[in-house]
This record gives sequence, C-alpha cells and structure tokens, in this order.
Amino acid sequence: MTRNEFPKWLAAHCAAFPGVHPWFLNMPGPRRHGIQKDWFRKLAAVPLADAIRASQEFSDSGESMFPGQHCLEVRRRAMRYKRQQVMPAAEDDIQYPTPAERLAACRKRFAK
Repeated sequence: MTRNEFPKWLAAHCAAFPGVHPWFLNMPGPRRHGIQKDWFRKLAAVPLADAIRASQEFSDSGESMFPGQHCLEVRRRAMRYKRQQVMPAAEDDIQYPTPAERLAACRKRFAK
C-alpha cells in the first residue's frame, strides 16, 4: 500500500467500522497523526485490495476489538491472503515420497 492509497483504506475501514471515525476525531491532532503514521507503517507491505478485504471480513465477523488494535488485525488477515497466494494448497494428484523412499534415496546418494 502506498501513502496515496492509505487514505482510501482508512475511509473503507471507517465505513466498515463506524466507531473508528469518531474515535479518531476525538483525539488531539498530533496523536491522531501519529497513529495514522504507525498504521501506515504496519500496512505498507499489504496491497490495498487485501487491506480493504481484510477490513470488511473483520467487520463481517462481528469480533469486537479496541479501535487502536484494528490495524494489527487487518494486517494479520491480509497477510494470510498473501500467504495463500504464494503457497496455494497442495493438489491431490501430487505423489510425495514416503519416509522409507526418502531414506532409501539418502542411503543410495551417500553410499560409498
């Protein structure tokens, strides 16, 4: 997520969690700015679409959490999407060697 994308995510997150926007508005400007800066750093490695999806999934789950912890939950969920893209589930037709076959291959490889 880029700095220009962060406000888009924050708007989507505030729409998903109506209590977050007043929480931000009620804090002093420097503190609000500091939290937004911290949240951006934590979400910088997350694609915008994944962060928005994670916010919506989090909202739909009905889990309650202090607004200050939302960013960590969004990052956790979004990183799970990223891992699923990088490491898709193993296909059923892949045949992996059994432990006995692996042991035999090692013995053959390292035999004198």
